[in-house]
Amino acid sequence: MATLYVDVHMRVTWAARQEFASVQLELLLPK
Repeated sequence: MATLYVDVHMRVTWAARQEFASVQLELLLPK
């Protein structure tokens, strides 16, 4: 059960990090 929780947590964290990175890129790129 713990491994499942860790797997889900890592997936969510990775997805959030990717989303944050894409938003940062959008802000940094000149319009």
